[in-house]
Amino acid sequence: MISVGVMSVVLISVFAGILYGNTEIKLSRENLRATQIVLERMEGLRLYTFDQLVSSNMFPTAFTAQYYPLANGSQAPGATYYGNLTITDPATGTAYNSDLRLVTVSVTWTNQYGSRSIVRTRAMKTLVARNGIQNYSFFN
Repeated sequence: MISVGVMSVVLISVFAGILYGNTEIKLSRENLRATQIVLERMEGLRLYTFDQLVSSNMFPTAFTAQYYPLANGSQAPGATYYGNLTITDPATGTAYNSDLRLVTVSVTWTNQYGSRSIVRTRAMKTLVARNGIQNYSFFN
């Protein structure tokens, strides 16, 4: 009787540990995918000149991405990431403030834990300068 009780406690503990581990792995994978999406958008900014970033609508400010971007009909695409890209004036208060822009890329997605839904967000910010890497790389 005692051994059955001990074994049931051990099996319940092992099951809970496996369940917790799978949940953490799923969360880590979704966080990594969100970071990849944000970094992909940030890297794409290097292809634009400063004037294209500031005064045009050449790139989308709102976008969506899937967890599995190449999912076909037999495989579920996973979480859907909703992204937003904003370009604003930096609040530096310096003389070259007109030559800088603050770019923020953020993504939001929903984790499902049983019946609960938890909204997650990741964001990355960078400063883009008028005479930045675009002019050095493409115009010399």
